[in-house]
Amino acid sequence: MADLTTIKKLKEIDLVSFCTNKLGLKVIHDTGGRVYFYSPFRAETTPSFSISRKTNTYRDWGKDTTDSSSKGDIIDLVVGLEGNGFSKAVESIANDYAIEMPVKFAAIEESNDLPGILVESVSEISDKLLTEYIRNRKIDVDLCRMYCKQLSIRFPYSKTHPDKLYTCIGFPNDSGGYEVRNSFLKKSTRPKIVTTIRGTKDDEWQIIEGFFDFLSALMYFGVERFDRTTIVLNTTAFLGSIRPMMAEKKMNWVFLDTDGTGRSELGKMEVYGIPHTDCSWIYEGYKDFNDFWKNK
Repeated sequence: MADLTTIKKLKEIDLVSFCTNKLGLKVIHDTGGRVYFYSPFRAETTPSFSISRKTNTYRDWGKDTTDSSSKGDIIDLVVGLEGNGFSKAVESIANDYAIEMPVKFAAIEESNDLPGILVESVSEISDKLLTEYIRNRKIDVDLCRMYCKQLSIRFPYSKTHPDKLYTCIGFPNDSGGYEVRNSFLKKSTRPKIVTTIRGTKDDEWQIIEGFFDFLSALMYFGVERFDRTTIVLNTTAFLGSIRPMMAEKKMNWVFLDTDGTGRSELGKMEVYGIPHTDCSWIYEGYKDFNDFWKNK
């Protein structure tokens, strides 16, 4: 049995270096304070295995928390991978580093200016609370499933609950990010950009502010997909970047919120000579299309 001094030295080996140099894992995402890999315990397409550079420990989000190999230090990791017990794991690590001086980890604080939401898993919408939330907004759940996913997310830089998982609806955008919603969350993952839903007619566009407005429009018109290409803005701030393309279209059918920002953006389209039709008359007296649809 190794003495306590040896065990202490082994636990000081930099776990990121061990995973890359000894296990051959490839870094998928490095936030500075935390590094993400595909799990060494299984094949996967979403990196669920992370190492904290602050504590030099790992967490495998794909394992049940009752599994002792779901988190721990370098020795716990080797025990989980080799399945030969604590003593054999210590011996295995010591043999790996018998000749070379092990790299000692240096604690690094996690930065708060890095992406605030991490998507841990993506699946078809099935959660009962989510389906109830969708129905409360008067959207058909199967229609929502055609355009949205169920996400399991967490906020790794939260000071109170960095490991807490939240189940949300995720509406994907053109760059791989998501608009994230549930009954109490309204967030976006990075990168944030518009969502383009191609139609058979691209000479005319439909410009819709949010994805629940888009789903409400589908419900209102009784279709699963529009013939015209639809641009879901996800925020009106992106209108400026697509105005040159809007100007080239035969017509733009515009479904913006009825607030001051929406009115202002319609005024800019007039000034820039962009062909458009204001369709907010459909939900006149309401904030937006979904507000009208869920209350009609």
